[in-house]
Amino acid sequence: MRTNWFAAAGLALAAFAAPAPSQAHANDDLTIECPAEGLELTALVTMARDVTGEPFFFDERELKDVRVRFTGKMVVPKAKFMAFFDFCAHSADFVPLETMEAGTRVHLLRKLGGQGGRGQTALKTLARIVELAELQQLADRWLLVTTTYSCKNLPARELVTTLQLYFADSATEAIRNVEGTDTIIMTGFAANLASLVKMCDRLDVEAASSPSFGRTRTLEGRIAALEAAVAKLSPAAAPPAPKGK
Repeated sequence: MRTNWFAAAGLALAAFAAPAPSQAHANDDLTIECPAEGLELTALVTMARDVTGEPFFFDERELKDVRVRFTGKMVVPKAKFMAFFDFCAHSADFVPLETMEAGTRVHLLRKLGGQGGRGQTALKTLARIVELAELQQLADRWLLVTTTYSCKNLPARELVTTLQLYFADSATEAIRNVEGTDTIIMTGFAANLASLVKMCDRLDVEAASSPSFGRTRTLEGRIAALEAAVAKLSPAAAPPAPKGK
């Protein structure tokens, strides 16, 4: 029987007795130290919960004994803590997700390869859907998101073919163009997508000023005009001849 992840993979919020290895300062910065044995991901979850005041859901079995390691101290502003948290979770092969439930933002941690089968394919369906403006605000987050991009000059299908190399992880990444339109749908980590969207903007602008692109567009316009003229001359397009009396 299929298990409901929300119910079975950690519906109860993790409550940890040990304090997180950080210190808050008057300027709202957090100084985070990494022990020699590494910093437990569960400790980072506790910190994230305290900073955001929002619930976190996860499978405690997946987080058990998971640690991240870095050298020295990290001084992280509270406003940017989730960017640091996402990076740590991503480096430990976890996928940070966000969803709105009953008016509350809920955070989910899913381990890559931890659910297997349908659980892996479902990751992309849980991605937060964002507009391009919101994507730029999430440019420092390793949060899984889906967004759309509209080409002004480049053919959408050609751009998708060019960018396919950057969407190699089928569990968390995808790029498709909507047939018959200039719109592209992309799913991936916000930090990556924000950079790729900037590159798309550059390519789109440069294409408009390219002589070869201009000649191609002119030729396409002439072909379209010629096809329209031929269609008017075809017998099928001509009005029926009047019947004799």
